[in-house]
Amino acid sequence: MDEQALREALHVRAAQQAFDPDAVGRAVERGRARRRRRRTTLLAAVPVVALAVAGSAAAGLAWLPGDPPAARSAGPDAVARPVQLLTQATSPGLVFHARLDGTLTVTDDGCVAITPIGSAVVPVAWPPEWTVGRDDDGRAVVYDPQGRPFAHEDGPAGVGGGLVNPAAGGSAIDPADPCALGSSRVFQVADALFW
Repeated sequence: MDEQALREALHVRAAQQAFDPDAVGRAVERGRARRRRRRTTLLAAVPVVALAVAGSAAAGLAWLPGDPPAARSAGPDAVARPVQLLTQATSPGLVFHARLDGTLTVTDDGCVAITPIGSAVVPVAWPPEWTVGRDDDGRAVVYDPQGRPFAHEDGPAGVGGGLVNPAAGGSAIDPADPCALGSSRVFQVADALFW
């Protein structure tokens, strides 16, 4: 059977089938709506990808001398030192794709941050529902929104998010917060990567 004969046979068979024109119209409109959503999603993803790339590139940059203060390890005097989190005013509206892995540290100011291997302390802005406390050994412990321990002081911590400038307009981070450590670059946590 050649192509022309196949077309004619399909045309005859299609003419014999009963169909509901309203159902066909709804199906066509659903398909068009799906294409519009995909285009909108693609257009919305472009700035997010650009921010993620910029955040990843900025995360690789070394901190300027004296940028964040040095971190201290947990010890006998750790229980006496209060700990606090730099928290975001709201959960991030954008999805960042940068990753920050390192050791959970507490600065001299009692602020919880992360120190990547071979790098300086990175100030971290945690989602509003995250909390911090001290365990029986006096180490700081960060808790997720469900109250589960996420990371312990001097232990591994990995978070997803991206670097932001807290002084920029529309930032969910207060640049005057002491846990911003006076830095123009704060890692805004979007989610935990491992427990």
